[in-house]
Amino acid sequence: DDGDAALPAKPGTAEDGGGGGGGRAPREGEVFRNPALANTLKAVAAGGAGAYYASGSAIASAIAQAAQRCGGCLSEQDLSEHLALGAELHDDQPISIEYRNHRIWEMPPNGQGMAALLALQVLRGVPLTNAPRFSAPSLHAIIESLRLAFADARRCIGDLRDSEHTTARAEETRKVEELLNEGYAEQRRRLLKLSPPVAIAVSGGTPSNSSDTVYLCTADAEGNACSFINSNYHGFGTGIVPSGCGFTLQNRACNFVLQPPTHVNVFAPKKRPYHTIIPGMITTASGELRYAFGVMGGFNQPQAHAQVVINLLDYNMNVQQALDAPRLCLQAIDHHSVAAAAAAANANGGGAAGGDERRVGRIAIEAGTRGDITPGVLQELAAMGHNVEADLRRGAGRSLFGNGSIIGRDPATGVLACGTDVRHDSSVVVL
Repeated sequence: DDGDAALPAKPGTAEDGGGGGGGRAPREGEVFRNPALANTLKAVAAGGAGAYYASGSAIASAIAQAAQRCGGCLSEQDLSEHLALGAELHDDQPISIEYRNHRIWEMPPNGQGMAALLALQVLRGVPLTNAPRFSAPSLHAIIESLRLAFADARRCIGDLRDSEHTTARAEETRKVEELLNEGYAEQRRRLLKLSPPVAIAVSGGTPSNSSDTVYLCTADAEGNACSFINSNYHGFGTGIVPSGCGFTLQNRACNFVLQPPTHVNVFAPKKRPYHTIIPGMITTASGELRYAFGVMGGFNQPQAHAQVVINLLDYNMNVQQALDAPRLCLQAIDHHSVAAAAAAANANGGGAAGGDERRVGRIAIEAGTRGDITPGVLQELAAMGHNVEADLRRGAGRSLFGNGSIIGRDPATGVLACGTDVRHDSSVVVL
């Protein structure tokens, strides 16, 4: 009943939502049909991106009208200009680093693939295998590298084409090449306290939001692969359905920032926000396909990417083991709690340390299917200064760690091996 009541509250849902129409949710056992979406897909198949974005097209008109009915400013001209940007984006080049004699590939900004690469770049100079994979020292090094990576990502990832907001910004606007070079990685690496292991304070070293995604990958016998990801962001995005289109509009603009006005990711016209979804790829030093991979889960994605790469290349796990292995997740921080903690500390004469994100942005860790991580590891991490959850995540609570897939290719034989995540519904299909 609650679902039925909510549907008509969003434009278009009364028309397009529900198995029987009329703005209601599908009943148990009812077959859901979406002829409006079928017509949209046929139009795009016949007319390409122009059928969706070009000013004057039925879909663009419906999108603009739906947004404006809700008080938005999106126009058909905006969509048409985005179509022109799409042609420019065909020239986008992925970004990469060398790691353990392989090359790790991610999407460039405005995507957050750089966060995964920044963490791995720091870990290049850390002998992870000196400690067992799921020991406190190993997890400590990974946590700290991720904190440093998120601090850089939150400061520097945005739409780099928006030159009005990204030129001459010193620290905030380091170019991708500067952030990913070994010299900068060594600067960040020197901040780590590994022996004895102690958590460091990193301003901005946590994700700023959270959501979910859908990922797939495919490969052929010749060593070609596609790593593909897409998302409406929060659940059904905005929940707004353009009339006659059969889909909901996404709400990714919520990842813009409003202050300061000079920030690379500040909200502005003709601009794309910090984007979470990041398909990944790993090649050999000679450029041959080794793995196509991805892990869904909002701001968990670069964290999971880094951990999957570590499992594959540092600890020599196979593709299924690399996905099954327990993960940790730096959770999106509640900045109101940070401010409150800082104010309380100041009132008590404790200074700004009360707002330390080590204490407010919590770290979730899962037990794993074979009990790979024990409660004692949590206690060790807490003693180092990490704000870990009191209990290991199990059961449905593991959904926080995302859902991934990997296709691995043996460069010597060309044989493909596939792995898919046990945390959600997923599958491997051989054609």
